[in-house]
Formats: sequence, structure tokens, C-alpha cells
Amino acid sequence: MKVREWEKVSDDYYTEILSPIKNSQENPLMKDLDVLGGKNKKIIDLGCGLGEIEKDLSKQFGEVVGIDFSKKMVESAKKRNKSLNNVEFYVKDMTNLQSFDNKFDVAIAINSILSGNLNEINKIFKEIHKILRKDGKFIAILPSMEVFIYQSLIIADKESKKNKNQEKIRRKIRELIMKQEHDFLLGITNFEGKQKHYYQFEILWRLKKAGFKSIRIKRVFYSWEEFEEAGQGYFPGEDPPWDWYVICEK
Repeated sequence: MKVREWEKVSDDYYTEILSPIKNSQENPLMKDLDVLGGKNKKIIDLGCGLGEIEKDLSKQFGEVVGIDFSKKMVESAKKRNKSLNNVEFYVKDMTNLQSFDNKFDVAIAINSILSGNLNEINKIFKEIHKILRKDGKFIAILPSMEVFIYQSLIIADKESKKNKNQEKIRRKIRELIMKQEHDFLLGITNFEGKQKHYYQFEILWRLKKAGFKSIRIKRVFYSWEEFEEAGQGYFPGEDPPWDWYVICEK
């Protein structure tokens, strides 16, 4: 999404955006940050939004910085965390983090690396690598592109039990997985604004190109009910949908 699109949802963020912090069933983020934290450690929250986790981060780390390219989001985050004396917020774009080079032990990006421009995506990962100190850790939650293919598989399987006509099955899939909303070649969706989604192999490829090592990927799951509330398909009884959870180091 572009800045103006984020500005529109800043006042009603949680009803517009499926949050891996508030909505996911099992999120290892805080446990991992407990291990990585320390009073002599510095962390940056990239795309901090409303600053919903800065209070917890302030207890785990000596210094906390939150950035977002939306001025309105940053203003809300500052108000939310005004009592915290080890937390700072800045209006900043992730494609230009030069002023932060080699300053952080940990960087996190929670469903915030969403640019529909692939050159910007590569630039962001390289900028994140630069702002970390030696052996610094980067943790990201990235929206999954595979989950839409997974939904297509479920629809096809259910429809094939009722209908043997392949073209009718394809049309049924397209009713829910609409072509104008999904660019599977580039990994981009268009739900009221273009957003990047990621294939698992793509995450490994892009992070390695940016210089990261020791890359580990697992899944953060949502319930189908939460997925439906976000405007996606609803398939109770099937394994749940997911985002990708990534941890790597410089």
C-alpha cells in the first residue's frame, strides 16, 4: 500500500488489517525477542504502525526505535507510548535507512514489507542488512502467497466431488480467487491497493541476495474465522491459513 492508503486506515487499523500480533494463533515473536533482548541491546520496529508492541519491547531492550512512513501512524504510536522513556518514533521510509547504519542488534518487520514494487522490496532488505550490527538478527512476518494457491486447492477438491467439468471447477475457483486481485507471477495481490505477498523459496532467495545468513522459516497460523473477517475464503475443518515467520542474521 501507498502512504495515503495507510493514512486512511490509521484510525481503524485493527478492523482493516489482519494482525499477526493480535489475530494469529501461535506467534513465536515475543518468545524469540525474550531470548535476543537485553538492557544493552537496541531494536528497531520497521513499519511500527500504531506502536502496539513497543511497550513490551521497552521491557526487553534498552533502546527501542519505531519507524513508519505514515505520519499519522507515527503520531498515534507516540500518543500510545508517551510514558516510555526508552522508545523513539520517526517518520521514515524503509528504502532509505542510511542514518541508522550499524546501529541495531535486532530489527523486526511485522507484515510491513508490502511494497508492490519489486525493486523497492530488494532495496528494503538490503537497507535492513546495513542497519544491523555484526551478527544482528532480523525477524520478519511476511504474508504468504502460497495461501491463495492452497485455497484454490481446497475449492478444486470440494468442487470435483460434485462436478467433473474442469472448466466449471475453474470458474468456481475464480469466484473466490479472482484474477484481478492476484498476480501469481510477481507475488502481488490487489485488495484495495497492491501489496507484496511472498513464496517461501522467494524469501530465501531475496534474503540471501541481501546478504543474510542462517535463514529459518516457519508458519504463523490464523483461524479460518479471522481469515474470513479479513475478506478471504472460509474453509473450517481444513488446516489453517498462514503467514511466513522468518528469522535470520547478518
